[in-house]
Amino acid sequence: MEIGRRLGGLGASARSAVAASGSWMVARMSAYPGPVAVPVGEPWEFSVGALIARHPRVPKALAKPLGALDGLGSVRIGPEGLGFDGEDDVPWEKIVHIRLHNGVTAVAAHSIEAESERLRALLPPLPGRRWALGKIAGGLKTLVAKLRERSARRRDENGSEENGSEENGSEENGPDVACEFVTRGLLGRERTVRACMYTTAFLALRPDVSNALVETARAAGVPVLGSYGTEEMAGGTP
Repeated sequence: MEIGRRLGGLGASARSAVAASGSWMVARMSAYPGPVAVPVGEPWEFSVGALIARHPRVPKALAKPLGALDGLGSVRIGPEGLGFDGEDDVPWEKIVHIRLHNGVTAVAAHSIEAESERLRALLPPLPGRRWALGKIAGGLKTLVAKLRERSARRRDENGSEENGSEENGSEENGPDVACEFVTRGLLGRERTVRACMYTTAFLALRPDVSNALVETARAAGVPVLGSYGTEEMAGGTP
């Protein structure tokens, strides 16, 4: 499948090469404290920029500019609203619905090369910039490889018979994640907000965070739709 080719673009040698530089970021993402309560009672936030800024090798001059990377990968969940990737939080009452997508296919819809270009454009030319760019890019590649491995493991556990066909069981064994929402603005005009690749991959890695987002939305009366547009029942996903 095309999804398999895109996520599988990392060969065995490439995966092992990026693992050393990217494993730190993935390990920190995995261990990052999730929301204390579900639904969320206090504002909670994750940011790729803040995560990298905590690395012991980040120069002091670069720590503050890394905050610009919130526009590349961040999620904020609170009792008042939701925000992705550095945009202003949207009040729950202005969100029409949340939509779930399969985590593996949602990540595959993005381009690692395009994300790397956005990263270079966001980070100013300061001491340590090249190191930070390599660390973040390596982290994304390692994260994509980890998600693909999880998908393959789920496929092996489920078996092709349960999925009905080889195609259905090949690349879609990741968790459903809440990486898109529709908001209503001025004059009732609707706008779709989709999480970027880093945020989507983080939510796929951390289904507990995606679940907290979903349950907080439901508590605020916001419908949660599955990937086919039908409303998901509470407890059904991710």
